[in-house]
Amino acid sequence: MDLIPRALLCLGLALPSIALATPCQEFEPATARLEGKLERQTHPGPPNFESVENGDEARTGFYLVLAEPACVKGNDYETDMGAEQDVRLVQLVLDEAGYKKLEPHLGQQVTLAGHLFSAETAFHYAPLLMQDVQWLEDQPTASADCEALAAKANDAVGFHPPWWGTVKGEGRLHFHSAPDKACTIPGLFIIPGDGVTIYAAENGWMQVMYINAKGEDFSGWVEENRLDAAPSRSEGDDQPEPAASGQPEDVTTFADRYANCEHFLGEEPYDAERAKELAQAVEELCTGIDAQLDALRQRYKDDASVTQALAGYEKVE
Repeated sequence: MDLIPRALLCLGLALPSIALATPCQEFEPATARLEGKLERQTHPGPPNFESVENGDEARTGFYLVLAEPACVKGNDYETDMGAEQDVRLVQLVLDEAGYKKLEPHLGQQVTLAGHLFSAETAFHYAPLLMQDVQWLEDQPTASADCEALAAKANDAVGFHPPWWGTVKGEGRLHFHSAPDKACTIPGLFIIPGDGVTIYAAENGWMQVMYINAKGEDFSGWVEENRLDAAPSRSEGDDQPEPAASGQPEDVTTFADRYANCEHFLGEEPYDAERAKELAQAVEELCTGIDAQLDALRQRYKDDASVTQALAGYEKVE
């Protein structure tokens, strides 16, 4: 199963009867609750996103079909979504466990809770998506005392030295101020492929630090099941070195540039200012990177070690 991960206009002045029947929800980090029919749907994917019959990849996932149009209040990062837009389809961002839990209820009316965001890529087949999907009874207490939970988490099991982890799965992985879903830090998240330093673990959560390409560091709690985690190499494990480790300087420089380019290409802007920053970063880091890869492969075509190190890189422009 695959799905991907991100939402749109609640004008409280139109269609008051609908507004009364279905109160407006809120975008992430708020927890929203939606009712509808659970369906399995297949849509065309790469390369053209037009027709499975004509050779596009089939992308199958679970969707919530709403009985009434969605109404979602905007915030600093998302635009309002109103009932007049007639959005009745919500794409669910699920992991393997999520699919298994929901599959018995396909074709049934269900109530789901989770974090809403708007479509941003060709892989998003509905205007509205929900991630961190849970049954209503599984929701955390909205009035959780995050400060107290954070203080209690100071006694969590620590890793000495710290561990290393890589974000896996689909969609954003949000930072939390404490190990509880109610303690989301608005606008602070990492994406699949990002690497983090792990300092502690507590009841399915890990305390991590992420350093971006500018050298800025961010810390918080994230869900453990979204990380591939292992002891650091200083503990003598057999974790493999990066592909470009030990290679000529121009190759390692390229590897660092490629990693940063890939990160910024994958990051989704949470406001207009961040969108400009991302566009500038992509322009600086990604422009000409395919030509650089071709040049390195040509330069070191007779060097088996470098050829192998560069084999895993794909063109991004």
